[in-house]
Amino acid sequence: SPVALEFAEELRAILRDSPHEKWKDLCLACLDRDYVRAAEMWATAGSPTWEARLRMRAAEDLIENGRRDEAAAQIALARAFYETVGGTFWIERGEALLRSGS
Repeated sequence: SPVALEFAEELRAILRDSPHEKWKDLCLACLDRDYVRAAEMWATAGSPTWEARLRMRAAEDLIENGRRDEAAAQIALARAFYETVGGTFWIERGEALLRSGS
């Protein structure tokens, strides 16, 4: 989130001493804006909801950086989950992101 990024250095300092390696790694991935890695961490942890959400966040960043093909791949992975739970908002959001990146 933008608020978290405003305090990135403070958060990194706090995380440096955290004994919880997996949470620390996840938080650092998000602070580094490596949302694909964060999504993979959630996939490994068995949380398809958070995995899909982070894949959508990754797609947003990838679109902003002109990396449409990579964004489309992340959206497809997220969509696979959202279709199973009737997540039409997120499916439509993914489609809109792809249109915006054309």
